[in-house]
Amino acid sequence: MPPSATTGLRNAVRDLLPMGVRRWLRRARTATHEAQSRIEHQRLALRAARAAWLPLARPGEQPFRCNLCGAHGSAAPARLGDREAATCEVCGSSLRHRALIAALQLRLCGEVRPLRTLARDRRIVGLGMSDVHVYAQWLQRKFAYDNTFFHKAPRLDIQDPGREFLGRHDFVICSDVLEHVAPPVATAFRNLHGLLKPGGMLAFTVPYAREGETCEHFPELHAFRIEGEGPGRRLLNTTRDGRRQAFGDLRFHGGDGDTLEMRIFALPGLLRLLAAAGFRDLRVTPSQGTHFFQNLTSFNVGYFTVNPDLGEGFVDWDWLAAQPAVREAGCVRHLRFEGPLVVTMDGQRGEGVILKP
Repeated sequence: MPPSATTGLRNAVRDLLPMGVRRWLRRARTATHEAQSRIEHQRLALRAARAAWLPLARPGEQPFRCNLCGAHGSAAPARLGDREAATCEVCGSSLRHRALIAALQLRLCGEVRPLRTLARDRRIVGLGMSDVHVYAQWLQRKFAYDNTFFHKAPRLDIQDPGREFLGRHDFVICSDVLEHVAPPVATAFRNLHGLLKPGGMLAFTVPYAREGETCEHFPELHAFRIEGEGPGRRLLNTTRDGRRQAFGDLRFHGGDGDTLEMRIFALPGLLRLLAAAGFRDLRVTPSQGTHFFQNLTSFNVGYFTVNPDLGEGFVDWDWLAAQPAVREAGCVRHLRFEGPLVVTMDGQRGEGVILKP
């Protein structure tokens, strides 16, 4: 019997049952699913705790510690630098997952450490938008966090969120979503800001170009549908003023026909959208896309980020330029001082100073 016939027979039998029995079956299925999820999570936590005590770096690979489950691992540098590769062998997290959670942890907790080890705090309210299970499962256990979706419950359309979502979240996570939102994307940015409490944090990622302007693939998108299969798929659109448009060479993320790419962002346009939506204290950290940043945060290595444009520290470049160089090569000057540099850092408060010798 084909699967469709089996499903139809099961639905027909279910419809014959009394409503009370159907409700009981739904509750039983839900309870079973939740119990299986708890068991799976406990097994994962046990594996992560065991791996946290067994640092291991295979020959030719670079070690790291997962800031989700806490497990030690290693991977080839090229693979570790791939933002989408599942390099943690325990929880399956990728570099993008770990860097995103590292940015969240720095804001919420002032430090980066395994999410598994954080104390539960239900006073912190969070919202995810199609977050992957890899980190959503930890967030659900640590905070008052709900993961929402566009295509299923609990549903959230960022272009038109319900009033029940507005102004109640300490953090919102939106990872690789905004490049798929139908235009105008400025509305999505304004609504993201509206989801947050005063002082709340948006942690988001999008693929972007460092220069140029954001490229909208379908700037007049209004009433549209996608026809065809495979490489021959076409997007057929009717604009607001009734004109008909056809687009080929469509780009989908996650596989053919899965999630349509609406645009390619550029950094200048992203910053303008964020500022226009009301976001302040913008921190663009492209270094989170490298294994270098991941190793720093995973091993709690202190580092300084100096951003004079935002009033975050300064460097006395004139003094440095006046010092004799041991060696110069291109953009690099090697300086050596007679006395030591004094470096003081408060990682909890995010403050520090490097004193001249």
